[in-house]
Amino acid sequence: MSYAGYAKLIARHAKMCEIFKEDKSVSVLEIGVDRGQTALPVIHNLLMYEANWTWVGVDIRADSAFDNQLAFMEGVRRVDDKKNNLRRNVEYLEANSLDFLPRITELNPSFVGFDVILIDGDHNYETVAQELSYLDKISHPFTMCILDDYHGKHATRDSFYADSEKHQGLNHKTLERDASVQGVKPAVDEFLKDNPLWKAYDLRPEYEPLVICREQAYFAEDEDGLLFTSFLSDNEKIKENQYVI
Repeated sequence: MSYAGYAKLIARHAKMCEIFKEDKSVSVLEIGVDRGQTALPVIHNLLMYEANWTWVGVDIRADSAFDNQLAFMEGVRRVDDKKNNLRRNVEYLEANSLDFLPRITELNPSFVGFDVILIDGDHNYETVAQELSYLDKISHPFTMCILDDYHGKHATRDSFYADSEKHQGLNHKTLERDASVQGVKPAVDEFLKDNPLWKAYDLRPEYEPLVICREQAYFAEDEDGLLFTSFLSDNEKIKENQYVI
């Protein structure tokens, strides 16, 4: 799993979304955590911003080394801190995304949505198509979604965690093995075609991820890499807050 150096962009965008929300909270959902290669720098950057943040990670296989690293991070709360009236800010769940997504949407019908959604679960057309079918229910107009493996070896060829030795004995779904359409890219392209409000930003085509947003977004680069700048929107509140983070 790799988001090609987008960890700063992810935290900056989440922090920027704070200005659009009454409760001034920010949230990141990461589907497919693996060993925490993206999660650790994202959580670190959120801690640096001192925002009221929550990171939710979902993976079919929990990684004990990553779990232990979280335990030693200052500022990470895995349980509520009742003494100081602070809620937990990290949720690391061992679950299949195709179980998690319907459950969270059913239990939270009025949920505003995550500010950033990272999708890097099972690398096949059927899984990605199903994950994307929940996107509108777990996002708001200013959510940024990053889809890994849009380019590269998984773009047009299915693979399945059920075939991996380290994923044996887990709760895998029965998925189509010989589909005529395969890979991450066709699932994403079909979603974008059927949902024209979502716009694609192939910010670094030499790498694998693709960024999609519902509102028109602007990106620029600085010495640190990608910098999220602003949205173009008819929302009056947004017009008054054209921030550059």
